[in-house]
Amino acid sequence: MIIFSPANISPAKVNELTAQIDIAPTIFGLLNFNYKSKFFGQDALNTPPEKRRAYISTYEGLGYIKNGKLIIQSPVKKINQFTPDFITGSAEHSKLNDTLANEATSFYQAASWLIKNHRYNK
Repeated sequence: MIIFSPANISPAKVNELTAQIDIAPTIFGLLNFNYKSKFFGQDALNTPPEKRRAYISTYEGLGYIKNGKLIIQSPVKKINQFTPDFITGSAEHSKLNDTLANEATSFYQAASWLIKNHRYNK
């Protein structure tokens, strides 16, 4: 992502874990907005490293990245964990961390419930 506002923001390269869902909270942070929202994304410039996470998806899989681990949820309740290499794009299968898997599942279930029950826009 490139944010261009030379009169307001000093040039910088930020190498933090982010995803598209983080764009709005990051822009609001740059604008110093004080707001409450139901965004699942985070301000990429002001979230502590230990709290950073990213959501990704493919045709049949939902991904959740946190602390260098990737949880992939697939149809029929299949969950796997990987250790991704963000430079090469490869990933090594690793032992499933139940706490991280439950966290990933809970975020996606909460989003689904909010949408299904028409609560996301309230």
